[in-house]
Amino acid sequence: MPVPDALHPLSTDQMAQLVEVLAALHATFPGRLPQKASGGRQFGWLMAPPGDPSNLIAPTVMRMSARRLADSTSIPRAAGRLHLRELPGCARRDRQGPHTVLRGDSQPGNTYIRDGNAGLLDWQVVRRGHSSRDLALRDLLDTYRSAQAGQGGPDLDRDELWTRYRHAVVHPWFSGLGTASLGGMQDDGIAMEGLLRAVTALEELDTVGALRHAR
Repeated sequence: MPVPDALHPLSTDQMAQLVEVLAALHATFPGRLPQKASGGRQFGWLMAPPGDPSNLIAPTVMRMSARRLADSTSIPRAAGRLHLRELPGCARRDRQGPHTVLRGDSQPGNTYIRDGNAGLLDWQVVRRGHSSRDLALRDLLDTYRSAQAGQGGPDLDRDELWTRYRHAVVHPWFSGLGTASLGGMQDDGIAMEGLLRAVTALEELDTVGALRHAR
C-alpha cells in the first residue's frame, strides 16, 4: 500500500479521488454539529481550529521557525512576520460557518492509494470548520462542489468557496514552517518541499491580499 509524500506526489486523477473522499466526509455532517463545542453533546468534542490550546504558542513558534530558516532557504524573515499578522483574521474566518467535520491535516503523507482507491490516514487532528481548510487544488474545487452536493451536502457557492480556499492556504504555510524548522516530524527533504509549495501557493493566490480585503 503506497503512501505518497511531497517528493512523490499524487497524480491529478488520484487527487480527484481524494477530493471526492473529502466531499463525502464533509457532506455527512452539515446540520449535525452543535453550534459550539460542548463535551456533553454529540460531536461536541470537536473544536474549531481557533480553539486549539496550541494556538497560544503559535506566534512564538512561527517567529522562531522563520529565524531558523531565514539563512538556509529563500523564505525571508519579513515573510514570516507579514503572515503572522494575519493570524487574528484567519481565526475570525475559521469561526465562520457553515461548519463540518474536517480531516484537519490534508497532506500527501496522510493519504493512501490501495487497489486504485484513495483513502485518508492519521486522524489525530480531526476538527470542525469550513470545508475549504481540507482542500488543496483550485482545479478540483468544482469536482469537490459537485461531489459534495451529490453526497447530500450543501451546494456551495463557487465564488465563496474560491475565496475561502485562498484564505485557507495560510494554514499550510504555518504548519509547514513549524514542521521544517523543528525537525523530527518528517524527512527534512519532504518538510522543506512542503513548505516551499505552501509559500508558492501563498504568492500565486495572493492570500494575504485576500485576507486583508475580507476585513
